[in-house]
Amino acid sequence: MTNEYFVLYKRDRSGETMERCKGRLMYDKLKEFGNESTAIEFALSHLQDTPILAKTVKALTDYQTGTDYIIATYFEHKYQHHSYDGSSNSVPTHEAVKCNQEHLDAVVQELANESPSKMYLGIERKLIPTALDVIKSVNQHEN
Repeated sequence: MTNEYFVLYKRDRSGETMERCKGRLMYDKLKEFGNESTAIEFALSHLQDTPILAKTVKALTDYQTGTDYIIATYFEHKYQHHSYDGSSNSVPTHEAVKCNQEHLDAVVQELANESPSKMYLGIERKLIPTALDVIKSVNQHEN
């Protein structure tokens, strides 16, 4: 199976300060994977790029309550690079928003209204366990 996971990488922190970005995360690249282990390996090899790993949501059965969703949009022409000679070129960019299921429909609709070239929906997978993850893991073993 293809496109089971995706990784956003090469975060553009300076671009995130632009008003046009609306406070969203900006990434230069998105790569799709057929399996989780390959996606994790790739994301871990790009930690310097602040990657986000997500399991692609393709059907209603993929939804999970109590989890964070990633909505990534690909804009081919929204951003421009302007040269000193007055010319400009499009800078293809991915904008990403994290949200819970309660806000998912509204966020997806808001992003779709901006006419992106493509949209991705995924459930965020943590690359590195947080302190809360470790505590939950320890407490699950208590009986």
